[in-house]
Amino acid sequence: MEEMRQDIAKIQQATDASRHTSIDRRQHASIDNPLPTSIDQCLPVSVDNSPPHLPPMKSPKDFHTKEEIDQLVEEIYRAMDATEERLDGKCDDIYFPMDLSISALTSKIEAIQGELVEIQSYIARRPEATASIDRRNSISTDIRRQESVDDATNRGRIVPKVKSDMSDTHYHGKEISADTYATLRRHQFNLESLEDRLQRMENTTATMKEKWRRGDEAMRDFTGKWFHKRKEEMDTCFPTSSCFQHY
Repeated sequence: MEEMRQDIAKIQQATDASRHTSIDRRQHASIDNPLPTSIDQCLPVSVDNSPPHLPPMKSPKDFHTKEEIDQLVEEIYRAMDATEERLDGKCDDIYFPMDLSISALTSKIEAIQGELVEIQSYIARRPEATASIDRRNSISTDIRRQESVDDATNRGRIVPKVKSDMSDTHYHGKEISADTYATLRRHQFNLESLEDRLQRMENTTATMKEKWRRGDEAMRDFTGKWFHKRKEEMDTCFPTSSCFQHY
């Protein structure tokens, strides 16, 4: 009886030893073999194949908050206002003196045109006055040289009469005094000079306006490109795709 008990105890010990060995072998196999396979083979596949679905992330130094962007926009507007004021000041410094000069030249031209009208009126009246004066002189004297009196001065000054072609007037071939003809030619020359100066000043003003327009277009184009670039950076830094909605 005692021997049977000893045999049973030995069998139980052998059975227990065989159970511990099988458990350890299965545990080592399940822990050491499957896990490296799942980590080394599956994860790299998911990381390498799905990057296009994730937006590129920048370093923290490239991120801008809403307050920083608002501050940048305000600085840009202040710079644009300062530039516009500076351009307006330059245009005023150049345009206003030119405008005053143009006004002065216009006044001179009008005055010269008025004098030309008076001279032409005088020339129109001159033949009748000359005929009457010459007729009286012919009756009163026979041996003295015929002389005419200049009615424009109204002082009895005797001047010699000259023959002028007056190709640029409507009174070709008419007799006028030398002083009147010289005054007429001088006024015509001054009028042409003033018209040339006025045309040059108008051309300069048009050129300045064109330069100011091109500068304004360049500033607006630069501002538009800058805003577009900053918007793209904001969309990149703060994406609104579906992969980030669960956050």
